[in-house]
Amino acid sequence: MDVQVQLNVARESTINLTPQLTETLTSPLEYEIDGRSSVAGADVPVQVQLEGVRDTTKNLTSSLEDPIDGHSTMEDVDVQAQHNVARDCTTNMPPIATAASTSLCATYQSLAQLTKLPNFGHGWMWSFNENNQTICCTNPNFLPCGKILNTTELVKQLRRDFTLLVEREARGNLDNLLRNLSETEKPVVKMFIAKGAIDPQRDRHKKTMRYEHSFLIQCVILKMKSNNCYVHIRANGLLPLPSSSTIRRLLSSSECRFGWNSLALEHILQEFKGKEEHERFALIMWDEIAITKGLHFDPRTLQRKGIEDDAGECTIMVPDGIADHVLVFVIPPLLGKWIQPFAWFGTKGAAPAVILNELIVKGISCLYDRAGAIVTAAVCDGVSTNKSVMATFGVSVAENGCSITNHPMNDKQPIHWLTDIPHLLKCTRNHMENHRVVQFQGVNVDYQSYEDLIDAQRGKKLMLCYRLTDDMLHPNSFQKMNVRLSARLLSNTNALGFHVYRNLPAKSPSESLIKVKFAYSSTIERLTKMMNDTFDVLNGRHDKEGITVENWVTKKKVLDVMLEVLSHTERIYLKDKSRKIFCSTTTLRGWRITIKSVIALTEKLFNADYDIVLTGKVNQDPVERLFGIVRSIDSHPTVTSFQDIIRHVSLGARLSTIVRGANVDNVDCINILVKMSKCLQRKAKECDIESADLKAVFR
Repeated sequence: MDVQVQLNVARESTINLTPQLTETLTSPLEYEIDGRSSVAGADVPVQVQLEGVRDTTKNLTSSLEDPIDGHSTMEDVDVQAQHNVARDCTTNMPPIATAASTSLCATYQSLAQLTKLPNFGHGWMWSFNENNQTICCTNPNFLPCGKILNTTELVKQLRRDFTLLVEREARGNLDNLLRNLSETEKPVVKMFIAKGAIDPQRDRHKKTMRYEHSFLIQCVILKMKSNNCYVHIRANGLLPLPSSSTIRRLLSSSECRFGWNSLALEHILQEFKGKEEHERFALIMWDEIAITKGLHFDPRTLQRKGIEDDAGECTIMVPDGIADHVLVFVIPPLLGKWIQPFAWFGTKGAAPAVILNELIVKGISCLYDRAGAIVTAAVCDGVSTNKSVMATFGVSVAENGCSITNHPMNDKQPIHWLTDIPHLLKCTRNHMENHRVVQFQGVNVDYQSYEDLIDAQRGKKLMLCYRLTDDMLHPNSFQKMNVRLSARLLSNTNALGFHVYRNLPAKSPSESLIKVKFAYSSTIERLTKMMNDTFDVLNGRHDKEGITVENWVTKKKVLDVMLEVLSHTERIYLKDKSRKIFCSTTTLRGWRITIKSVIALTEKLFNADYDIVLTGKVNQDPVERLFGIVRSIDSHPTVTSFQDIIRHVSLGARLSTIVRGANVDNVDCINILVKMSKCLQRKAKECDIESADLKAVFR
């Protein structure tokens, strides 16, 4: 059949449908186009009109798809001929369909212009006759296989194209491009973009560039680490680094001296302002970091730096000496993800107990009076000076002793004393390694059992205690300070390994030998299991690990078992001191005080309507992170460098992402409370006041 004849048949078939639709006419029906009421063309109901258009295009499509001499008409028929057929068969298209298609096409054209697509002209998609009734597609690429689309399919096509255009536009958005970068990489990219946006002709004095605060902090730290490296990078344009004058202005924007930091106390007060009493509960932590001895003369203040300095806070006279330690006080809240160092003092050697007593009392009172913080717990490590401090405050290490003291400013708020829990765990492991054979509730425990456990699975592809390594059994001096290695040694997995190898069926001589080695491993299994469960209860970091009202009975039972074991083991040791305890006497008493304080503090928080208690909050990890950052910048800081580092690290650093290889993990997301912008604003106000005073004097 000739192609033209086939097209004529298709045209006649669509024309014959019009009388059939006319027979179904009803009374005139109003409809709305662009918010205006009109009468449908030829008084045909809207639904009937749309169905007629759908049937017409369906018959047209089926007619055009009939094969001719084994070939599809869609492949052979001229495109212009198809358009003629479409124009003829859609001559009587209802006004509502025409208006809807016109509106959709206009929307699509507007969207194409907004997204800067190529302009295809008015006839890119549809064109109309003089009466605005004929509608046809003039772009064959818009129609799949050349088929005529009805209104529903057109809407679907437009929606798909709209989605594609939005996605294409979003892919080029800067925020989406920076989304996969880290928090330290984003400021660098933004500074490159800001640098490129500056016109060199207008910025002749090089003073137009504005830096982000986080980027400035990293620049200061880089300059502290290596001034030559900083000069080389800036001179060669590798990074858009600020000038030395900008760095000096930044260094002079905050205080650099020992004592209480007034800016930190102001920000703590602002953070707690307007909050309820239970929302202002906080901890006070302190620790010391060793520094290098050195004297430095400050020409601005005409004073020597590097000598022992308590900032005049102690009434006891201490002879002057060159400082080799710095005592740092930190406050983390119980509700919140921030910490803030608020005081640091230079000391010669470890600060004595008499000095610590005055500083701790003044620190707790200062936080309550000037910052509105209610200290509910005091956390420290287990050194001898801290034991003396606890004894001074009335904390008893006896079996029936008290681990609570009164708040110096509020008698209704007790202070619970705790020893750093990770510190206790690693001390327990180190004590067991040093003495090898220790007693646990009167039964000897041999450290050799851990070595037998690793030998039993050596060379096997599938290991039960897969995390057990030689570094855990025989750590070096640095590894002895690693809490992670201690926690993996005293873990539930190793306790399960003792149980499995002890009850292993002896099917071969090698298995019989293993069974003999672990025949008396039940005691060390109970010890390992108890230490694992106790540490899990006292180190909750997330909601799933925290203590709630529902699981408090179960977790309290674990702590009660630990207290009972400590008391039983200590009584046996007092009778026969030749049998060493599985932990030292100092560590044992630290466990006892900490567990009692955690029990009392948890019940107090539940009475204050706390839903969950995260015991990991009472660890000294924030202080360890702070010291790790200081060491990463200067491994042997002096008094001057320590003050420069800590004042800027405490103004904008994230304490959970910078530490590498330190004795803490990076699980918690903790931020410093004081921001550098506030510090700069305060310095600017002080400069304005000083300049105004000078002008008044010269007048």
